[in-house]
Amino acid sequence: MNDRNKFANVYEYANYRKFLEAYQTNRLKTDKRFKRSVICRRLGLPNTRSYFNEVVKGRKDISPSFAERFVSVFNLNENEARYFCTLVQFNQSKVEKERDLLFNQLIAMNKTPKKFVNKKEYTYYSEWQHSVIRALLDVMDFSNDYKTLTKNLFPTISETKAKNSIKLLKELGFIKKNKQGYWKPNSKVLTTGLYSQDEMVKQYQLKTLEIGKQALLTLKNEPNSTSTMTLSMSPEIQQKIEERIQNLKKEICTLVHKDPKPASVVYQFNMQFFPHFKKFTL
Repeated sequence: MNDRNKFANVYEYANYRKFLEAYQTNRLKTDKRFKRSVICRRLGLPNTRSYFNEVVKGRKDISPSFAERFVSVFNLNENEARYFCTLVQFNQSKVEKERDLLFNQLIAMNKTPKKFVNKKEYTYYSEWQHSVIRALLDVMDFSNDYKTLTKNLFPTISETKAKNSIKLLKELGFIKKNKQGYWKPNSKVLTTGLYSQDEMVKQYQLKTLEIGKQALLTLKNEPNSTSTMTLSMSPEIQQKIEERIQNLKKEICTLVHKDPKPASVVYQFNMQFFPHFKKFTL
């Protein structure tokens, strides 16, 4: 293991801020000179630690030129530097197509034995239809009739995409044949669990939210519960609401898991709770 990797291996991170924080924290244990204020000076900034703090806490982005400065200060080699700079672009991008392209570049550049994401796992979360088809197999009996399978999906997809989904679900072990020869999911509920990666799941969430917009405009005669609220509250109530949301998610998963009756419908459940301002000053 080289000196860089003993502090933090950049290839194991899907978030550049977490890499910077881990590297600095671990190196400081053996190199007392590697303080945040020293890093800022080496970046060409005044004698302060606030810039580094703002970056790792997600309150400040870094420009391409400053990404190159971090490469120098953190002594990354050419390949690590390319990965780090691409990771910075990916984490800061607000464009879905650009994020897809950059994420695929990160996977291609990651040649280490321990990768931050498995290619098949990423593929599962990269397209919305994989999880929907997995749930749909619990509702309908499917052996090899892809035409019927695609007709039951919203939005509709090609038979080729459906075949690719079934193939992936088989490879991941998410579905198996029952005694009647039909493909069925291994469990009622699949959470991110071992496959949890913040950026990977974020890509999936972006796609499901886009489908949600289509449903709002298209499924006019179908049961569709959509509501929005804009609220003002204290930080204490904000915390309580976040806790209630987590408890609700657990309760819903438990209800579905213990459902005594056969499944007959497939629904998408999305929740968002986000601030409408960045900072409030009295």
